[in-house]
Amino acid sequence: MPMLFPPNRISGAEFEFEDRIYKLPLNEPKTGCFVHGTMHETEFTVSKLGDAEITLYFEATKENPYLTFPHTFSIQVKYALSEEKLLQTVSIYNKSDTNMPIGVGFHTTFDSKDCNSFRVRACIQKEFLRNEKYLPTGEYQTDNERIRSLNSPDGYDTKKELSALFKLGNSHLITVQRADNIKINYRLDEKYKYLMIFNTGSSGEYVCIEPQSWISNCPNIDNREKYGFTYIRPDETITYDMSISAQSNNL
Repeated sequence: MPMLFPPNRISGAEFEFEDRIYKLPLNEPKTGCFVHGTMHETEFTVSKLGDAEITLYFEATKENPYLTFPHTFSIQVKYALSEEKLLQTVSIYNKSDTNMPIGVGFHTTFDSKDCNSFRVRACIQKEFLRNEKYLPTGEYQTDNERIRSLNSPDGYDTKKELSALFKLGNSHLITVQRADNIKINYRLDEKYKYLMIFNTGSSGEYVCIEPQSWISNCPNIDNREKYGFTYIRPDETITYDMSISAQSNNL
């Protein structure tokens, strides 16, 4: 479940907030975008370890900043395993003296290579159309074959190729139904309002379900607060939760 911080693409690898220009590494030259960041490659410290839980900690300081991000902040990620589920809690604390823009996502990957059928259900409100740089065009669809399938009881057959950006509806529960009668429930915090789903079609071995708190390129979109843009005030914390559980239909 690698963390995307900030998630997905930012055009030109920069944006403006409170009269400050945020310049990020242009790490996708073919599109001229910043994409996903490097938090998923960053070393965390184990701050707590128990029989069925672990807490990880990262701190960005002036001496050891996160990329070119100008804020000092900390991230705590806790995983707790019970008989019912795996619970993940992410807490981000703004240690700087200015408001800190925040966008979070995860690139959660499910193994589908040994399943003849691997179907995903989600409450989808709309699909955003994207251009050749994979950025939202401003247009969207509320009814197409993908939306109908994802919203249906049978779900979307991920053996068909899929790469799409969606707005979630009222429910933030994603359900994966495997051919072996195992059902996986991926329950998202309501702060994760957007969802990328990506696979490689019938020849693929995985399905990526990518919740994100803001839409792709959100900081550069007009009326960006409508699409998930938010910030953390100095000395404040924002927390995101999600859980994964599984059940067998044979029981």
